[in-house]
Amino acid sequence: ELQLREKFGINIASIERGSILINTPSRQECIYPFDSLSVIGTDEQLDRFRQEIEPVAVTTPGQRKVEVVLWHFEVGPLSNLVNRTIRESRIRERTHGIVVGIESRGKRIINPDSSQVFHAGDEVWIVGEKRRLLTIKRAEEAARSAADRTSAVKGESSAQLSDE
Repeated sequence: ELQLREKFGINIASIERGSILINTPSRQECIYPFDSLSVIGTDEQLDRFRQEIEPVAVTTPGQRKVEVVLWHFEVGPLSNLVNRTIRESRIRERTHGIVVGIESRGKRIINPDSSQVFHAGDEVWIVGEKRRLLTIKRAEEAARSAADRTSAVKGESSAQLSDE
């Protein structure tokens, strides 16, 4: 409703609301007075956003903090992300993260649209809970291992054919 990404080019990484911590909130999440926001953007984007939003610090003793990190990975050739859009991949739902950048085919895309398609070799930058991001890390490592095994088997087959 506020369209903060569209207006300012920023992403909300988390909202602290009293004793509640909402990591990588969805578009439907409301922002209330006294919410503490963790925001991602360029210096210029953050300055424009600050001019519109009055920051209010809220601290709650004893609140358990969940570590939100910026992490990147390369999309492997056998990844289930290849040729899917961000929306189709359900990466947000699977990781509770926000894709904040993609390096694809020599271009940097900051705050990519959900219609952006992943390609093998893309470098993807995502913000989310460290614990949840490990799920995609494991999936990408498994896809990379499978690709390595496939290319090794093809290499052996080629060598056998040339020996014959």
